[in-house]
Amino acid sequence: MGGILYDLGDLEGSFRYRTEGLAGLLAIGDVHSAAYILTYLADIHHTRLEEEQALAKLEQAGDTLRTVEDLRGLAAVGSLHTSCLLWGQKVQEARRVIERLLNETAGKATERFWGYRLNKLAIVQLVQAETSSAIATLRQAAALPATQANAMMRFEVHSTLALALTAVQDLAAAHQALLDAPRIEGLSRWAEFDRDLIEGYIRLACGNPETACSIANQVSQRAENYPLYAQVARQLLSAVQRGAPAQEFARSMWVGEPA
Repeated sequence: MGGILYDLGDLEGSFRYRTEGLAGLLAIGDVHSAAYILTYLADIHHTRLEEEQALAKLEQAGDTLRTVEDLRGLAAVGSLHTSCLLWGQKVQEARRVIERLLNETAGKATERFWGYRLNKLAIVQLVQAETSSAIATLRQAAALPATQANAMMRFEVHSTLALALTAVQDLAAAHQALLDAPRIEGLSRWAEFDRDLIEGYIRLACGNPETACSIANQVSQRAENYPLYAQVARQLLSAVQRGAPAQEFARSMWVGEPA
């Protein structure tokens, strides 16, 4: 039910439902399952731009999952932890978290979702202006059999790759990256938001700021119940207004602007 409410845009209802579930699990001493609920609650905090609360819950969840050696759960925590730190402009700390996660999970039967972790590393590399390294990381992720077999993972990796190629002004390759992983039924709303906004940045790089603004406004309206995504859309508008160079697009996409 918590997930359904979240997808419907009822973040308060989702948070309340999951908080009740967390209390029940803690009452019976199931701290392992509680760590997963804490991760879900942290995701809601992040979506509401409540980064300090998100980070506190992720630290708690990560400690538990690391203790019980639940690498699948730890991967989910580490990925979200990286996103929260990036958004809060703690880029070096985000780099340490994703690199630690890659080291902790390498070669330990976690290859199925390895592409997601490489994608997150590439996002940090892009924010740090390590564009060539990011492109190499993303090409590695895209070539993985697990990525090629997973439509969602492939979609997300190719979206990030398109933005990375835009940063080096290889717009033909950026368009091809999107074509190589087109939209299909069943993609998550969040992956669709990211693809829309990345397409907006590519339009901006191609000299079509009006189209970029239109995309940003459309996403902002569709994401009105999800403050994080509405803010990312506003940051695309800000990039258009100040004529941001393509090298700054990744920071505009994944790092929150100062209040």
